[in-house]
Amino acid sequence: VTLRGRTLVSNSGTVALLNDPALDGGEAIIRACTRFYQKMFLDSHISKFVFLDDGARKHGERLGLWIIEKMGGGDVWTSVRPADARQRS
Repeated sequence: VTLRGRTLVSNSGTVALLNDPALDGGEAIIRACTRFYQKMFLDSHISKFVFLDDGARKHGERLGLWIIEKMGGGDVWTSVRPADARQRS
């Protein structure tokens, strides 16, 4: 992923990682993000930074879809992003 100004732009390397069946692509990213949030919600200090408490699965899916989109996986996050979301990423 390359940073152009304030925008992350995918490249052939990130797309190849997503499409590599040995790495399980986007599903592995969502699993990793979900595990991160499972641990984060247990931490009394870090969990204070989360405003929406709809669980690790939902948070992990949203972050995972955002990462997948930034890696060149299509508009998977943009297509499900709520219209009233606080800010554009």
